[in-house]
This record gives sequence, structure tokens and C-alpha cells, in this order.
Amino acid sequence: MGKTIKRFLALAIAMAMVLAMGTVTAFAANADKDSGKGGKGSLTITEAHKDQTYDLYRVFEAVVNETDNTKVSYKPLSGKTIPTNDYFKVENGYIIVQDAAKDATDVTALSAGAVAWLTANYATIGEKVTDVTPTEEDNQKVTNLPYGYYYVTTTTGTAISVDTTNKDATVVDKNPGTSIDKTITGVADGSVTADKNKALAQVGTTVNYEVRIPIANNAKTYKFTDVMTDGLTYKAGSMKVYVVEKDAAVAENATGNLDAGTDAATKYGTLTEAAGATGENADVTIAFNDAMLAANNGKDIVLHYQATVNGNAVVASGSNSNTATIHWGHETDTLEDDDDAEVYSAKVKVKKIDGNNAALEGAGFKLKNSEGKWYKNTAGIVSWETAEADGTEIFPVKGTQANPDYDADAAAADPDYDVPETIEGTDAVASFDGLKDGTYTLVETTVPDGYNKAADTNVTIKPASTNNLIAELTVESTVTNNQGTELPSTGGMGTTIFYVVGALLVLAAAIILISRRRAQR
Repeated sequence: MGKTIKRFLALAIAMAMVLAMGTVTAFAANADKDSGKGGKGSLTITEAHKDQTYDLYRVFEAVVNETDNTKVSYKPLSGKTIPTNDYFKVENGYIIVQDAAKDATDVTALSAGAVAWLTANYATIGEKVTDVTPTEEDNQKVTNLPYGYYYVTTTTGTAISVDTTNKDATVVDKNPGTSIDKTITGVADGSVTADKNKALAQVGTTVNYEVRIPIANNAKTYKFTDVMTDGLTYKAGSMKVYVVEKDAAVAENATGNLDAGTDAATKYGTLTEAAGATGENADVTIAFNDAMLAANNGKDIVLHYQATVNGNAVVASGSNSNTATIHWGHETDTLEDDDDAEVYSAKVKVKKIDGNNAALEGAGFKLKNSEGKWYKNTAGIVSWETAEADGTEIFPVKGTQANPDYDADAAAADPDYDVPETIEGTDAVASFDGLKDGTYTLVETTVPDGYNKAADTNVTIKPASTNNLIAELTVESTVTNNQGTELPSTGGMGTTIFYVVGALLVLAAAIILISRRRAQR
């Protein structure tokens, strides 16, 4: 075999790795690993994934010139047979590259068919030399490898082809890693932070989400999931999927690429909806088709879907979150990236006192919004009624609170322990829960006996911002009722005061009259 063919073979096989490349991010380096085979070559996998196992198969033996290691020829491994194929021919014991193995547009690269043939046959024509599992996300070097052409597989399911025609070969593990970016594009009743990662929403309203997933080179086995907390219900039938140019925007109500259902299953992958799933179970899953991923290399998958803030939502004390995740690789050993979005809900807390700042029970309140409608709470779901009579009335009460003197350990140890676990509350409070931002009016609709009606009170919940969540989700208003004014009784002054005043007026008039007559004389 001539030198030109030998050199072409070395170069062509070395370039095969390009056909399986995408991008990932590197971090701290891993320690070198000795193959234990006593060879002279080494292979460094750069940007290797943490906890993913790389199997190194030698598929061809390399005969390398000791003085000039760029001069190399290849043979089948001892005891192995290269089956007849269109890409690699064995002649006089050496491997010759056929025209079909050459990429039509790049003579330095193997054709897709040649790579596919190696992928299908590496285990039978080759032998596993070693494996390595990086402990960090970065370079992983395997030393003392026997010379040869190596085919590397990973537990992510993607093959990487490399060679060791020189002593220190390097391959970049650019498995089809990707990322996920989840945002809240809007809420029907509420507001969204500037970064679109959080929203303040009324319980019962609809939340609109967007997820963007870049399609990496030779992407395979992409699976999207979204797991929602109990306070959010995925809206079945809301999923829309688009494939667009990188970073291209998609209108909220865009159509054409996909409407959920049959089209999703046949065009983009398999869509599984499980609205109301509990625990760590996914509310929605999409297993994307590998053929679709291959046809759209470098583009973005964009998902639009909705959820409803339900009656189980956390109000004022925390968020109702959901985690979107993109998985890739084997089902049992995947890599992944995830992103959260958080939905909050606010409340107006009413604290009722009398004129002496003491807790006062017996008052009832209703809440009116800026449109003049009245708050109604039905099993946690908020709505607004036109008629005041249809609004929900709350009554601030003292209720009970934890007793600071109660000792749970002492109570468990002593059956006669008599300190109560709870005591009567010191404040009369109640709240209107599940509110969005806005200005509201507290109206006292039931007045305690013996007290005057309190004036209407306006309260404001600020729009969502990264600064006010959760600090300002509870807006407290203290409303005071004063005792009624005591009217005079029949045993009091009565009409006496009027007689006294009248007599004084008559006396004053007489004095003025006498003075004028004297002045006329």
C-alpha cells in the first residue's frame, strides 16, 4: 500500500470524530488513568462528562513508525475478521479505505455511512481496552494504550470515534449536550418579574410558560419533562411546540408548527400529558424524535404551555414552583439540565382592634377591587362578584396560637403535664387569600354591637418584582372600631339651659333700652 493511501487513512479516520460533535462546558480536570496495557499511546477526552463511563474499543491495530509517528498503517486485530463492506477493505493484511468511506464534500472526513458502519460493528471487529468514569467535568486522559484506531462509546448513548496514530491523541467529547431555559411569559391575573422567572398571580388564574431548548450537533434521545407542585395544575391540551432558528422569538399565540395532540406525536415526538400528577411525577413529557433533531441541528425547540394556580396553592408564605428538565442519553443513565419558574400569591390581612388597641371580635369585612367588584373565595379559588351580597365575608377572631411555655418533651415524659399546647390568640385577625397585585378596599359589613362602623380602608399589593417576593406578599391593615357616643338622659340638664339663656337675653335687652332713653333726655 502506498504512502499516500496510508496517510489518507490515518487522516480520514482521525476526522471521523467530527461527525459526533456538539458542545458542553468544561470545569475542573480529572486525574490521568493508566490503561494497564503497557502501550505507548495516550488518549485525552476533553470536556468529558462527570459520572459518565467511557468505553475505549480498539477496532484496528496501528503500526506506527517509531521515528516519525505520522507514518502509520492499519491492520485488523489479531483473531478478528473485517466483514465485507463498502467502506474498509482488507488487502494483503492491511486496511484500505474505499471511496464510499470518503465524505462527498470533505475529503478529510469519513462519510456518514462509514461512521454508521463502525458504530454497528465496533464491538465485533474490535476489543475493549479499558473504560474510565470521570469524577469532574473536564479533561480525562488515559495513558499506556496500545497503538490503534479507537472507537469510544459513552453511557450517554453517543459514540465518539478517535485514533491514536501519535503518542498523545486528543478528542473532544462533544456529546449532544444542551440546556433549558424556562420563563413565565404572562399571567391572566397578575404580574411577572422583569427576568420572567417569577410571577405574582391570583389563585385560579392561568400562567403561560415558554421553554427554549437548543438542538446540539447530532442530538439524540432528548426528553423534556415538567414537574409541578400541588399548587399548580398543568392545562392538558395547551402544549405547542415550535422549531425555530437559534434565539428567534415565537409569538404567544403562534400557529403553524404544532398544535398539541396527534401532530405532536408524529412530527416532533411523543407527547404524554398527565395533568394533576403528584409528587415527583411529570405533568407533561415529550420524547423528541431523533430524526427531527438531526434535521434541525443548530435550531431551537420552543415550547409554549399553560398551568392553572389551583386551590392548593401556597399563599404568601412561599412559592408554587415547577421544574422543567431536558434529559439526554440512555433512559437509565441520562445527563440533564433543568430550570425553575415560581408563582406566588398574596393576601390582605385584617387586624381588628377597639379604641384602646385591644383585640375586637364580631366585625365582618368584605373586599372590593379597583373595578368595584367583590371578592369571593370558593374552595381556595378567587373570583369577583358584581353584587356585594355575593362576596365572601371574613370575621377577624383571636383563635388559638402556640403556647411558648409548652414543652413537647416534658409533655411526652409526664402524663400529668398540664401546660396547654395552645392558648388564645392575642390578636383578632383574618385574611383575604390568593390575591394578585392591585389596590383593594376593605369594607366593614358587620359592625360589632356597641361600636360605630369603621371607615373604608384602601390597601395596595405591589406588582411582582425580585425585591418584593416574598417580603410584601402579606399586606396588613389594622382597622379600629370606636364605641358609640352616649346621648343625654331625661334626668339631665333638660330645658333648664334654655331658660337661663333666655333670661340673660331679656336682661341685656332691658339694659340697652334704658340706656338709650337716658341718652335722649
